[in-house]
Amino acid sequence: MTALVPKPAELIGQDLAGYQLTQVFYLEPDHRLVGSFPVVITETKQRVVCGEQRLLKRVEKYLVPTQRVRVVSMWALFRAEDGCAFEMRIREGQLDLRPFRLLTEEQLEKIIARGTAKPFSWDQYLT
Repeated sequence: MTALVPKPAELIGQDLAGYQLTQVFYLEPDHRLVGSFPVVITETKQRVVCGEQRLLKRVEKYLVPTQRVRVVSMWALFRAEDGCAFEMRIREGQLDLRPFRLLTEEQLEKIIARGTAKPFSWDQYLT
């Protein structure tokens, strides 16, 4: 018997052992090609994913070279106490969870305050 994967709408706001289903956002080039080259923190290569779209507007100002971008949304299980999140994907009928950290406004301020010439960049590898 195949397990039924719940629809995201059924999980919104539900406590899942400390995690909540939430919508998060990231930037990628608007190139209309298959595949994703998201923005990363240049120093750590960590993908930039935010809980608020307004933070992405600030990140976009630091991208070189500049190009058309699009905001992409996805569902994630998020634990507020430590910023840990899991991207939710369905692959071959199974739930595939990929861990990442949500970029907070405080972390964004620290990255910008370092004065690095290129704090954010496009990931070089297809995700």
